Amino acid sequence: MEARKRKPYRPGSPRLATVADIEPLLELLSEALAAPRGWRRWPLRLLRMLMAAELRGAVALPARELWLLEAAPGRAPLAAAQLCWDRRRSEAWLSNLVVRREQRRRGHGRTLMVLMEHRCAALGINGLCLRVRRQAVDARCFYRVLGFEPMRGSGNGNGRLLTLTKTIRIRDGKDA
Repeated sequence: MEARKRKPYRPGSPRLATVADIEPLLELLSEALAAPRGWRRWPLRLLRMLMAAELRGAVALPARELWLLEAAPGRAPLAAAQLCWDRRRSEAWLSNLVVRREQRRRGHGRTLMVLMEHRCAALGINGLCLRVRRQAVDARCFYRVLGFEPMRGSGNGNGRLLTLTKTIRIRDGKDA
């Protein structure tokens, strides 16, 4: 019996993250979240500890998936996204979609978003939600192009975050 040939790795192919990916993902998230806010040493250390716990949960817990894109196997991630869902409510939340600064506007975010929608459809979930900062105009435009709309009465109380939502079409258990 002939051994199956393994598909060659394509740059930008999404894959599920593992525990071994946590440190490189922490670097990516730290760069994306801390730099625009000018965070310094101790808040960044605290943030990294919280993010590490969140990433471990995303890798190990049910109803969560952490996806990443790499330029090549074993290289630092170009982009990452986390999907959490609740089948009882037929709802999923996108968390931490982040693309390395020098890799933006190359389709990596769109690749992960399309994957998140396909995952929702495969899970039988018809609603995908996310939060975005109101002042993040580029991100809001990106999500609007992908079909996300502001949720009525959305926000986090202080008006800094906006909740966006999209209906995922499901046909016979498969995505549309």
